[in-house]
Amino acid sequence: AESLTVYSNATILFLLIGAVSLVVTVLIILAAPYFSDSEFHTSLFQLLVLIVGIKTAILFPLWRSYGVLVARYRYDILSAIKIAVLLIRTFMIVIFVSRGSGIVTVAIIVSLSEALECLIVRFYAKQLEPGLRLLLSSVDFTRIRKDFNYGKYVFLVTAADKIRFSIDNFVIAGLVGIASVTHYTVAITLIHYFNQIIESIFGVISPLFNEYHKKEEWGNLKETFIVSIELTTMSAILIGGGLIVLGQQFISLWMGDGYSDSYTVLLVLGASVIFANSQAPGVTALFAIAKHKYYAKIISIEAVVNLLISIVLARYIGILGVAIGTAVPLLFNKMVIQPVYVCNQLGLSTIAYYRALFKLFAAGLVFFSITAIVLSQLSIDSLSLIHI
Repeated sequence: AESLTVYSNATILFLLIGAVSLVVTVLIILAAPYFSDSEFHTSLFQLLVLIVGIKTAILFPLWRSYGVLVARYRYDILSAIKIAVLLIRTFMIVIFVSRGSGIVTVAIIVSLSEALECLIVRFYAKQLEPGLRLLLSSVDFTRIRKDFNYGKYVFLVTAADKIRFSIDNFVIAGLVGIASVTHYTVAITLIHYFNQIIESIFGVISPLFNEYHKKEEWGNLKETFIVSIELTTMSAILIGGGLIVLGQQFISLWMGDGYSDSYTVLLVLGASVIFANSQAPGVTALFAIAKHKYYAKIISIEAVVNLLISIVLARYIGILGVAIGTAVPLLFNKMVIQPVYVCNQLGLSTIAYYRALFKLFAAGLVFFSITAIVLSQLSIDSLSLIHI
């Protein structure tokens, strides 16, 4: 009965959010002509917003199925699905872009791949909990209001997190040119891989934080948080550092000549995302202890600042300006605001926290600086890159 109530409540809540997203989509489409003098760019922007808006409205109710896999600790299934879909999506984008397709095709591919992921997750959720379904008699509207008060801030965090990178292509298409979207997408695709790996590895800590908070085992929660931060930071440094050091050669082998600006974008975003991913357990801990309201406001402000800086700099330095506009507020939030707030909420020493992070990042900087120097003296072709 309890699981049916939770599932039914989530379905109703997600249906409402999907409807709201559709209304927001219509408003953005109607407002688009006021922000661009180009009829072509306006029409393109409206089409892209329509694709994303319809996709969000349709898929939002399906996202409740993810909770079933998380509740059953089936991160193995969830990670496998996400990685498989990501590989398919990237392969399709590369194929179509290399044949001259534009940003609309990319948006359709991304939307269809997300739909595929949701359907596969729903299939496995049904296998794990065959009795779960929307049952109106099980809906508890009092509890929905309570869940909404908690979930609206989770939604803000998730939405702002998605907007951080998704909005960049719209800015580039409108202010720099559609051709530049392809170059930016190359770097963003690698960043998404990076984020996906970190999420897949460390997403399992969320139930632990929830369990410790429920049992009021604050000592275990703090200890788990510290260990997870250290492991996440080391993983982010190793994966992100490798991406930066080998990224230029990889992009050249992958896309051919003429994509040097993609590596510049990768360099700027990669460095900032290393720091951002190192702090991923902090957000999970805030969700677990229900102290994410303040953080939701901060990350929403970050998304707005990101958009404003990107719009200004894109006019002067193109896609590099968009990358800088994304990286600067991201770094400030993840390395200044979030760590201080998380430490205060968990009762940890901020100074000790930064000291531990500094040691890890310093060691990573030395290691990859030496690696970069050594590799710069070598001639790296596709075969040697594979061996590395």
